[in-house]
Amino acid sequence: MYTFIKRLLPNRIKRFIGISINRFFPKNDTGGNMEAAKRIETKKNSGSLLFSGPEIEKQNFAILVSSVNVVLKRNEKVLLFIERGAIKNNSDWLINILVKKTAFIVFKSKNDFEEFIQASNFTVEQKKRVTFIQRMATQVEEAIRAKANSYSDSILENLQSYFSGTDIAEISNDLQSMKAAISDRLVPWLRNEYFLSSLVTESEIDQVYYVGNGTIAANLLAFRLQKGSRMKARILEPNSSWLTVKSVDLLNVLKLSAPPLGRTAVTRYMIAGDRELTGEYIALMETKKDYEDTDFDEMLNQLEKDTNKKLLFIRTADNHLPVKSKNVDFLLPKSMPDDLPLQKEYATGLDVSLNRLIKEGFAASSHEGIVTLYAVVNCRRAIHQILRQGFAIKRDIDSVVKKAKITSRVQRQGRSLSHDFVNHYLKDVPSIKIRKKTPFDKVLREANNSIKVHSLIDLDIGKEEKTLLFIESGASKASYNWVHSLMEQDNVLLVFKAKRDFLDFSEKSKPNKDLAGRIHYIQGIDPELDEKIYAIGDEYADAITSLLQKNLCTSVYHEFAKTIPWVKVSVSDRLVPFIRNVHFLASLIKKNGIKKYIHVGTDLLSTNIITFVLQQRCNVEPFILDISNKNWGEKVDLFDFAWELSQPLRNSRITSYDFSEHREKMSESVLFVGNFKDPQYRETLLPILNRFTGRTNKEVFVITPAVDDFDKNNLNVHFLTPSVQMDELPGGEEFEQLLDESLNRFIESGFEQKTGEGLLRLYVAINNRRALFRVLRECFSLKAQIDTLSPTSKISAIVSNPGRLWVSQFLVGYLQHIPSVEIGGVISKSRRYKKPHSHKFLAIDDYSKSVYVDYMKIDPSNVEIVGSPRIDAKLEVIRGFTQSESRMEIAFYDDRYKILCVATQPYGTEIMTSMVTVAAKFVVENPDWFLLITMHPNETVSYENAYQSILSSFGIRDRASISRKNVYHNLNASDAVITYFSTTGLEAFCLDKAVFAFRSADYPTVPFDLCEFGVARPFMSSEDLSGYLSDGFIQENLTEGLLRLRDGRSVERICKYIEGMIEQQEQPVKYNSFGKKEKELNTSTCI
Repeated sequence: MYTFIKRLLPNRIKRFIGISINRFFPKNDTGGNMEAAKRIETKKNSGSLLFSGPEIEKQNFAILVSSVNVVLKRNEKVLLFIERGAIKNNSDWLINILVKKTAFIVFKSKNDFEEFIQASNFTVEQKKRVTFIQRMATQVEEAIRAKANSYSDSILENLQSYFSGTDIAEISNDLQSMKAAISDRLVPWLRNEYFLSSLVTESEIDQVYYVGNGTIAANLLAFRLQKGSRMKARILEPNSSWLTVKSVDLLNVLKLSAPPLGRTAVTRYMIAGDRELTGEYIALMETKKDYEDTDFDEMLNQLEKDTNKKLLFIRTADNHLPVKSKNVDFLLPKSMPDDLPLQKEYATGLDVSLNRLIKEGFAASSHEGIVTLYAVVNCRRAIHQILRQGFAIKRDIDSVVKKAKITSRVQRQGRSLSHDFVNHYLKDVPSIKIRKKTPFDKVLREANNSIKVHSLIDLDIGKEEKTLLFIESGASKASYNWVHSLMEQDNVLLVFKAKRDFLDFSEKSKPNKDLAGRIHYIQGIDPELDEKIYAIGDEYADAITSLLQKNLCTSVYHEFAKTIPWVKVSVSDRLVPFIRNVHFLASLIKKNGIKKYIHVGTDLLSTNIITFVLQQRCNVEPFILDISNKNWGEKVDLFDFAWELSQPLRNSRITSYDFSEHREKMSESVLFVGNFKDPQYRETLLPILNRFTGRTNKEVFVITPAVDDFDKNNLNVHFLTPSVQMDELPGGEEFEQLLDESLNRFIESGFEQKTGEGLLRLYVAINNRRALFRVLRECFSLKAQIDTLSPTSKISAIVSNPGRLWVSQFLVGYLQHIPSVEIGGVISKSRRYKKPHSHKFLAIDDYSKSVYVDYMKIDPSNVEIVGSPRIDAKLEVIRGFTQSESRMEIAFYDDRYKILCVATQPYGTEIMTSMVTVAAKFVVENPDWFLLITMHPNETVSYENAYQSILSSFGIRDRASISRKNVYHNLNASDAVITYFSTTGLEAFCLDKAVFAFRSADYPTVPFDLCEFGVARPFMSSEDLSGYLSDGFIQENLTEGLLRLRDGRSVERICKYIEGMIEQQEQPVKYNSFGKKEKELNTSTCI
């Protein structure tokens, strides 16, 4: 087989690869054993130690190789992955493939993607099927980075093990400084794998075509995509560049991918001008951003003046950076061939280390083995270069240290091998900090304070003082072991920012009752705090939008400035989570007498500002826990975050809509704006759209805030889904400057009141700077699309659900001359719920109407009670079952008992166990009742264990059960339903069940009150329940609104209301009438 493959290779490819196939190591290589590997003697040009051993060989399989003239099967979903530069000057065949509507194309390179899109007049639909590898959601990127770090750790540990006990063991001491650089090289390859494998799974791809660019190792991706998948992968050769056979197997690709590691190029550091280094020096290494910093020379002069020392300026690139000071010496980089010793030792050690990592991957699973192969093999040469570069830097710095006395070094935030290695090499030299100017320098100076930093090694919180540990979202996802260790001390409270992290930790730790009581997460619904939090959010949003509108009015954005008030709610919604963080933690600190606060943050440094806020507000001793080895030193202050606070916002990504394909169809249309990603809104809108499109002669357009994955084929509507792309709109730099000026004044006004208020505003504003910039630029983009609609375009009505979406707020506000209606849901008299911009409002019941009328001060004539489409849709099937039939469905056959259904929620085990305890006591006191606990899908095992314990303590396990499924059959089979504030109570009411809402003396308020809705009665004890149910509970004198909630005819009412609203429109207004209708469109004026 080897001879056959070798014969097929063109001579020029053999010369390029520089290796003969028969030079590879035997299959019984001992690369997995480090000690044995050291004894392997490699001959000159003998090949790589990689890919040997049965662990890898038994995974061998083949993949077909084809030309680009491939015939695609009908109805077969195909995905083509295009490597960087693979279709240069030869894309016609790819354009033809895109004609097929089940073909998807993914480019590795954004440049190739853009060139391809511009090469032909593709339709909007075709463009949506073309994308490129890009950064994904934060949680996914964190997982990718964690895996890359794990690989990097293993490689370096293997190398240290390989070098130990040899004559060059001392070089292993410096290997850890290269961890970040190696991890950075691995991340893009792991991202490729994750992006494509996810797309293959989610889109149910049948066939993947891998289009390579001649880099043989990159073809391993095709093997990864086929391994363990139901679909098939195939390699296409657009240039017939490396192999002209019908198929190729994994082992041959591997062997061709790993020629011997020869000499590489390294960057050497040399003293500029052969100057003599004398005296004391401060070592300084610049970053790329310093080239753009006009104050850099001023900063160096100030540093020299403050320290009275010379500067040794280590440059990362041989660029011209003017420095006027005479007391600056330079170490200049120069790329040259690697002629340093130990080349053979480094190459052999690396291959042995990689081989061991690959085998460990296959030992875990074949999937993990292939992923490891793909990433490691493609990074092999880059990792070798990193190792040699580190070795070169060590020798050069050694040489410099012998000539110059380096007494201090500047601590900088950087991310390069040179930075990491120099910092590692000079780790025993005291560090000093320099400051960069930011738009927020003045407020930073006013608020500046120091916070101690600890690592896990030196953290000692003691067992006396109560301590609160706060973990930011995803900050400790990689390992909870250290958290478990800290939580063994009963003086420690743990708070997760993210509910998913709380659930993940709870599932893994399975805490007992005491530990569970000390673990919390910041809940998105908290009646005790919500009024205060939303009041502050509204106050801050008013201040920021007013300042921004004032600044924009004096710029080229003066027209756009008029629209700013329409997104005030969107601004408030982005601020509220950070306000909630502070108030939740401050409340917990005060309630539990916390003396120490430990903050565990992420790489997003601005989140650490909350530590300074709590230090001032709560008088606690704060610490920042550095679990990511950021090397901050013993303490940090607000200026340490300045570099992040000044990061440019322009050229970021925004959500953008394109109306060009649909402009002519909008001549007679109705526009729906909805969040189809969230089930509660999707389940509301879909039945309405199904009914409305069947009875109107107008075109129906649906705008969604994100590309969603539900089936749209049965809907006769046009979906206007956005794309996420780079912000290429004009004026980004000026817009950023105006936003920063507005935020700066907002923060300053807080410090003018008091320090605590200023710090809170700083934390909230800085953490929302990018989010506010993005939503405002998205509105600017949407306005531009609306303004380009043709003169014949006419939208008859705008229907929103929910109206809180930024796109809904902006459209309804900007197009206020068009009739608009919001389809409401469950709401209550709370600041959480905002007055919408729409003209008309559809409420689900009497209480919801009273919220609109009495609380939001909306004219009663503009509010109509229609019922709930979501509840009607969810109950449509179950209404076809009788109570007896539902009892059969849940396997309950004993007619002696009536069923009391308890609908629980993931709202805290304490309140839920209180409610279940009352229900259990009622069942004990009433032998003719059976207890059916219906758990919410998001409740963890700890909830279920608590419920089981209650049933055992009351001795009613034979008259009770716990269910995690059949929710609607459980409700329909029951005679009475109790809950806390779940919408299950509304659904039970609509099924004609007696509903009771639990009220606890310890929890006086709920997000919305089922009793105020008129669908439930309150209870606190088993006696209350007995009083209601002893003679049977019958609801009498139901209002018209409650009857509408229950009768299942909401969709019909909503469709009639929209039709009536359109018919009442006396005089249509066209889009291009903005100039004539300016006063009607927006009455706000510049301040």
